[in-house]
Amino acid sequence: SISGYKVESDSVSLPGVERSGREENQEMEIIKIYSLCLGSEMKYKSLKISSDTTVKEVVLNVLQKYRMLDKDPNLFYLTLELCDNNPSQEGLTKKTLVLDMDNRPMEFSTCHTWFDCKFILRMKMGREVKIFISVLDQDKEYLCLRISEESDAEAVIKMLLHSFHMEREPSGKYCLYEESLLRRYQRRLGRQEKLLQIQKRWEEDMEGATSFSFRLKINPE
Repeated sequence: SISGYKVESDSVSLPGVERSGREENQEMEIIKIYSLCLGSEMKYKSLKISSDTTVKEVVLNVLQKYRMLDKDPNLFYLTLELCDNNPSQEGLTKKTLVLDMDNRPMEFSTCHTWFDCKFILRMKMGREVKIFISVLDQDKEYLCLRISEESDAEAVIKMLLHSFHMEREPSGKYCLYEESLLRRYQRRLGRQEKLLQIQKRWEEDMEGATSFSFRLKINPE
């Protein structure tokens, strides 16, 4: 097994996959990221990376190139598909590594010596949240976003601003509230509160799932 990586198929030992100190030399390399999960007609994007470039930076760069920063970056992850096309190879000939966000793709350059390699962007299922956003567009009552368990209020506000091409607006100008008109209740969320955790609490309350909602407002501070 390889420390720091999850293997989707049988665990294998990969020779040469380790930090080689190249971070200090700042070598540059062009890699292809296959991104069919984004629904684009283009199969892949080419990115120029350095030895310091992390998987997280690659994911954000790909979303930016596809102009999809309104999507939750926490829903995406990078895998490395390794294929051994040697006709004399016996047993497992294909395996997929799930890379951690702080891994550096250039660490895997030596894999090309033994395998055909392909970086593939994949997407988690996530869950949908409904947010009332009339403060951004009076003609639109709400917007539904698919987000991950890790995404907090700050990240969701930035996604909403990107959805309305308002990314130049400071996110601190806005805040999110949970509210229930039925219960005459409203509470401003902290910037690091996670919306799916709050929504889960609503669902545990028999009436909460239908009476509570999220609303974007101007920050009163």
